[in-house]
Amino acid sequence: MNKSNLLRSVVFFDGGDAGWKKDENGALVVGADGNPIYVQTDGAEKAVDFSAIARLNNEARINRERAERAEAAYKPFEGLDPEKARAALVAVENIDQDKLVASEQLEKLRGEITASFQDQLKERDATIESQRGAIVDMRLGAAFSGSKFIADKLAIPVDLARSHFGKHFTVDDDGKITAKSSTGAELYDPNNPGIAATFEQAIEQIIDAYPQRDTILKGDGHSGGGGKGASDDAGAGGKRAFNRSDFDKMTPVKQAEVAGQIKEGKAVLTD
Repeated sequence: MNKSNLLRSVVFFDGGDAGWKKDENGALVVGADGNPIYVQTDGAEKAVDFSAIARLNNEARINRERAERAEAAYKPFEGLDPEKARAALVAVENIDQDKLVASEQLEKLRGEITASFQDQLKERDATIESQRGAIVDMRLGAAFSGSKFIADKLAIPVDLARSHFGKHFTVDDDGKITAKSSTGAELYDPNNPGIAATFEQAIEQIIDAYPQRDTILKGDGHSGGGGKGASDDAGAGGKRAFNRSDFDKMTPVKQAEVAGQIKEGKAVLTD
């Protein structure tokens, strides 16, 4: 911007006779530094730096734009009471804090209720398990005590038989007794392989498969599944003799064992 345009863009508010110093031809009078001279209302003369004028104009523009932006930002809040607005913000903050406190208290209460409920469930489960244990004990106790096979064929007391062979039996929630072999296989009715063995059938099969069965069977007894089911026969050359009718009553496991002894020449089958 040249000097004349710059001067025209400047607005002064001094009033009175203040103004630029001019010669008789109306031209601006400049000082030794080449800057125009301004005469103030009191007659004092002052050279005006063009760079200062440009800087002041730029600052004025920046301040005006800043004021316009501030005014635009403030407009949505026009008419609001600052003190009331500040009080409202504090109230909202307090409400949020109250909600937080209430939430923490609720969570704590929920945790206490859950812990109490879990304790009650544990007590209930313990009671149910204790009662179930008593029922299982009674059911198995009655089965062992009422077993005809144990009474007729075993030479050991019922409680000893139960303590040793009771692990093979389980009782479900309906009171039904099921049995498994020492390998964990479920035991079935020897005459009906698709049907679970009764207690009597199961105890016979378990005793027949017991390696030391001869030490717990009565001297003259044998199980429906075989037991000893044999005697020493001098006419058979000292081999164990198994009666055909006894063999037919044996469990498949016992029959297979006897058949092996016969094949090895250690036993014979008689009519």
